[in-house]
Amino acid sequence: VVGEACDVTGIMGRDINAWDRIAIKSDTCSGPFQEGFPEATGAITSGIVLFKSRKPEDRNCMDIVAEEMEGVVSNWGCRRIDVDTGTFRMCFCTPREGTTCDEAVHFSFDIGTLHLLGPNKNQWRRCASGHRCEIAEIEGYGLQNGDNLLILDACRTPQKLPTTGYMTIKGVEGLTLEAPVVSYEKISNFYGMWMDMPSGSVFMFDEPITPVAGKYRMCWCRPSASARACGNTDDFAMDMGELSIVAPSTSYHRQCYQGQRCTIQFPEWDDGDTVWILNRCPEMPKLGRFRYDVPYEGTELDYLVEGWPLLGRSLPAEAGGQISWGSEAVWLPVGRYLMCWCMGSGMWPLHRRCEKVHDFWIPTGDLEILGPVPGQNFSATAGHPVVISDYTSFGLEEGDGLAVVPFGESCKGPLEAVLNASARSEFPQGGLLTTDMEPYFARKLDTLMNYSVDFSAKQAPVIQNGGYFSLCIVPAQSGTGTAVGGTYGGYVFRGCGTEQEARAACAPRYLPMPKTQYSQMALELAVRKARAAGELAEPCGHGIW
Repeated sequence: VVGEACDVTGIMGRDINAWDRIAIKSDTCSGPFQEGFPEATGAITSGIVLFKSRKPEDRNCMDIVAEEMEGVVSNWGCRRIDVDTGTFRMCFCTPREGTTCDEAVHFSFDIGTLHLLGPNKNQWRRCASGHRCEIAEIEGYGLQNGDNLLILDACRTPQKLPTTGYMTIKGVEGLTLEAPVVSYEKISNFYGMWMDMPSGSVFMFDEPITPVAGKYRMCWCRPSASARACGNTDDFAMDMGELSIVAPSTSYHRQCYQGQRCTIQFPEWDDGDTVWILNRCPEMPKLGRFRYDVPYEGTELDYLVEGWPLLGRSLPAEAGGQISWGSEAVWLPVGRYLMCWCMGSGMWPLHRRCEKVHDFWIPTGDLEILGPVPGQNFSATAGHPVVISDYTSFGLEEGDGLAVVPFGESCKGPLEAVLNASARSEFPQGGLLTTDMEPYFARKLDTLMNYSVDFSAKQAPVIQNGGYFSLCIVPAQSGTGTAVGGTYGGYVFRGCGTEQEARAACAPRYLPMPKTQYSQMALELAVRKARAAGELAEPCGHGIW
């Protein structure tokens, strides 16, 4: 058994003596030695001997504790094996034929199979502090129900024989402080249907775990192969991998804008973690119900928030904790929504985790959908600067903008399409109204705290005929603080040349000319901005359109 002493005494044969040796190889006896066995060479026994100990009651290496190693005679001295599990070849050599039995080529006679039982190395799992923890789908060779797991800072922590009343097991506080966890083989799904797992592949913590968040080692032991039946910390020598304990926050605050794709960041999360927007998070599994021993009451429809992309369940986190709901825009009413978290990686690597509502029992904070209160109407006068006062919205911020688009154009398209439509409106600043003031409290409406702000195109007048236009919110973080699509100060510059070329390019539309001193100043300012941006290279002169 991996992590335990390996004793191959009792080899059957004729005229075998203590000079003969056995070496362990991985595939065939013609190959190299298998590293990880106790001897310095990596696999050769000290001889083929009978087991002997200073204590007559010791029958084999299973009876030997660490303090008795020096008084033992066995093929590997009852030292522990640290090799990946599997099957190996036992290969024989005798120096009585003139060989030295110290090179791999000398061990060419295959006498049988060595089965090394236990879990595989380098497995990784995660659990959340404050919640129940199940370490499932452990992979290995020859696992059995009843195998033990102890969580330690380092496996095989040496510990002297205890005095009366002293704990023989001392694991990580909040995990396995006084006793290991015993493996079993059954789990169940959401709806009371039991699933048989491979023997020894599941370890369950009956109560919520309470350790400090951090990284620990999963240390394994088999009682039937342990000298003290896994009753001492030192018996847990097999390190099968890392257990990462996370402490999920319950007070995250994230924001997305109505009408835009929603992407939020959780830098401390791991790839695979998932968020579901729900009316309420399900009840945390209790003892006897974990992995859904008893069917939950109700259906997923009782929890879902209608209207969210992907029914509210985000795509798994990637790229350092980035969460999104795909390419579809969020069009729910503005307000706060509950985020429920599922730890999707490291806990059940082969199970289909984070696909059912009841995997999301951990509330992790609020997601605000920011946007305007619908149905607002404003007016502006052609030839004068435009100011939108007391524009009411939930979650406005300094730097947010309003895009003026031709009436009938949809605000529900991609942001680029909205900005292109605002450029066609021929309002100043490419149809983008901005604010540089802090929002102010307006009134409480429908239990939401709504704030108002004033938007304007600064001093630039509206060079536009009368008509109706729509207003679309443009969030500050969208990067639209500068004009787009070749639009500057309400003008779309398409090129330069003669008047005839301009009329040909712009036909059948008329060429609007500045009518006032202010509009002339606005045009000159727009030209300077366009040239500064490299749009109107010389020798355009004044012949631009």
